[in-house]
Amino acid sequence: MPRDLVMGGRVVSTVASAVAAYEPSKLTPGQWQEVAALTRATVTAFRPDSPWAAVQHMTTVAHFCAWGRSVFLPLDTEALFHPDVVDRYVATGMGHLKERSRSTHRSRLVAVARTVTRRAPWPPLPESISRNRLSPPTPTRTSPDCWPRPSSRRPRTAAGPPSACSAPAWAPDSSAANTSSSPAAMSPPMPTASPRSAWAAAGPAASRS
Repeated sequence: MPRDLVMGGRVVSTVASAVAAYEPSKLTPGQWQEVAALTRATVTAFRPDSPWAAVQHMTTVAHFCAWGRSVFLPLDTEALFHPDVVDRYVATGMGHLKERSRSTHRSRLVAVARTVTRRAPWPPLPESISRNRLSPPTPTRTSPDCWPRPSSRRPRTAAGPPSACSAPAWAPDSSAANTSSSPAAMSPPMPTASPRSAWAAAGPAASRS
């Protein structure tokens, strides 16, 4: 729970009371008098969400307005809270602050300027990405989504020598194979005797007759 905000010896519990009771400690009464009205109107239009935030933004805006008055800039909201003027203040009016403090004050000024100006050319805020638009994480190798799924296709067999169940391309057809496999077809043909051989086999008996 945040601690109570005490200003002027009393506890401040609202943004409006914090804005009304604020007085800068590092500005002279004359400097604060020149910029008090613009500072209070600007922070009230910004609508801080707590009294502590109101004091923080009052400090930033009061010193920014006092710097603008010192360099003879008009105390006009649209002219003073311009992007170029804010950048100039960060570069030349915060030399006594550390880098982290300069960044904090600049962030507050930019937030206030975007809210209270209508014509100052502030660039649009980057679009935030909602959770519904985030892509799902890439599954890892240990995720079941990455495991190989069984295929419904029959695996191909590697080419090899022809098996006994399949005849090679150069084998004769079945009818020729059945004919050549019979005993008559497989026995060699009998030699045919020539006339001279037949006469020699007849011998002298044939010559006597």
